[in-house]
Amino acid sequence: MLRCRRGRDLGGPSTTDDAGVIAIVVALSVSTFMLGFAALAVDLGSAYVRKAELQSVANRLALAGAKGLPTVVQPEGAIDQIDQALSNICQTDAVPGVCTVDSDGNGSAPNRSWMTDGDPANGEVTFYSDPDGDTKYSLTDRVTDLALSSVATALRVKLAPSTVDFGLAAAIGTDSATLTKSASGRVGTPLGSGILPFALQPGDLTNGQFCVRDPAFPLNPTPGAPTPAPRAVTLTFPPGPGGGPQYPDDVPPETTGLFIDIKLTAPPSRRGNRLSEVKFHFTNSPGAVDGQPVGPPDDNVYRVPLPSGAPGETAQVWATGRERSFPTSINFTSDTGLIRYDGDLAPSADLCQQPSSERGFVQLARPGNNTDLENLERNIRSGPAVNLSPVDSLLGAAGDILNCVATDFAPATTCLSVLPGEEFEDALTLGMFSAAGSSPGRLIGDCGNGTMRSDPASGIDASQLFRSPGFINTSKGGSASALKDRLSGLSGPTAADPENQGWVTAHVLQCPRLAVMPVIDPNSSVGGNGGKEITGFTYVWIDDDVTSSGRGLHWTLGRLDSFRGYVVDPGYLPATVAGSKLIGPFLGGNMPKQVQLIPDLGGAAT
Repeated sequence: MLRCRRGRDLGGPSTTDDAGVIAIVVALSVSTFMLGFAALAVDLGSAYVRKAELQSVANRLALAGAKGLPTVVQPEGAIDQIDQALSNICQTDAVPGVCTVDSDGNGSAPNRSWMTDGDPANGEVTFYSDPDGDTKYSLTDRVTDLALSSVATALRVKLAPSTVDFGLAAAIGTDSATLTKSASGRVGTPLGSGILPFALQPGDLTNGQFCVRDPAFPLNPTPGAPTPAPRAVTLTFPPGPGGGPQYPDDVPPETTGLFIDIKLTAPPSRRGNRLSEVKFHFTNSPGAVDGQPVGPPDDNVYRVPLPSGAPGETAQVWATGRERSFPTSINFTSDTGLIRYDGDLAPSADLCQQPSSERGFVQLARPGNNTDLENLERNIRSGPAVNLSPVDSLLGAAGDILNCVATDFAPATTCLSVLPGEEFEDALTLGMFSAAGSSPGRLIGDCGNGTMRSDPASGIDASQLFRSPGFINTSKGGSASALKDRLSGLSGPTAADPENQGWVTAHVLQCPRLAVMPVIDPNSSVGGNGGKEITGFTYVWIDDDVTSSGRGLHWTLGRLDSFRGYVVDPGYLPATVAGSKLIGPFLGGNMPKQVQLIPDLGGAAT
């Protein structure tokens, strides 16, 4: 029997065949889709790399240009600095869209005209001023006339658009991306620990040293100032015979045989206020002298012989002895009084005896009442809330129309109100030495060289500009002692010669002993309020409290009454320095510079 197998109909439908075709189509579609995403990821990765590279270039050019501010078009100006920096970049890396590339692939910087030709398509550099000196910039501060180059203290570098060509991603319709990056930077003056609330005068620059003294408590030139007993006795000058004026403010100089009445007042006691074994001491006379009691014993008024003094000299006087107390008596040391001799001091007299050392506070701009002790203490620690600009730098003649901050709070000013005769406020001591608050006192922090005093009672940092190896680079001009001689005016003018610049390193800017002080013209008058014109700024170094060497900090009855410092010519610091904790506005061409990036000025006001 013949059996036949049923054959397959090749023309009919088949479920198994359809599934295979679909699988192939799906596989091809998914592969193409995934390939497109992979291609896009690769090309986008290239774009992100280019974006980061362009931002780095923009940052470098903004910082380079800021080094050339405030000058824009003069040699060593911002445009020169940007051009040179871009040339260096293009020599090592031909960044597409930024550098011109020849047929061999070598890069070079484009013609410098791109920076100021007004065509953003090839990049642009825009300059900004800071008329209020607050180091904040907005679009309204843009400099439209580059001839006024001296007012530009910030800039924005916008690079030309850079195109990234895509390869694999072109298959899905994305063939390129255009990137544009920019950065902004500014120039400022490193302020160390801010601006002190005092002002220097031209004579201080000539001397190379300065002394700030409370008129009520002049520096005692005798080592070992009097230490008050627990029950201190106060010293005053009662009216002279017949109620006439006493001598303290106008003692005839170079005269012997003069007497002065001095009254001592002790705290109340159960046994009266009688004093015994009383001796009087003068800082301008060796040894102690006796006083002759005048009037009732309990009045404790003594007629005391005055030592002869030089014209213009000041001297302190205090008393020692025993005070009757129950059931016994105790030693006492009174507080100090001041006498002045008529006439002018000799030029060689002690700096702290000069009339110019009797300085009140400079009225720096700050919010609130100018007599607010809390604000004063804060500003001593970290500088004024609003920075000041010199007449010959940023503001120019505009300073004539601004109010002096003696009467009105203003965002910027070119004048100061100097109030000689004001006593030191307690806020001065707190600002120098108090650890309370958000920042330490100016002189109790370590400058970074391990120089903190081991004596916990004082807590004063003992950093010394001429001893610490972290502050002085002696390889550029000689020994630290030679620099000290120059800064103290002992060897010619204080201006640093070019070959001697760079001795003081930028590290000193981190030390709170370094501060900025304005220099004023004492003969000027600005604003009709007794304001003094600022002619410039300079750095000062407050030395440590080694009073036996005739410098540093001086105390009377536990109160800071004067301090000395050196005038540090800015020429001893590099033209561009780094590392300071505080950068203020740019205070003039003679001050070292520091540059920093700021929020980009291409958008809304900052």
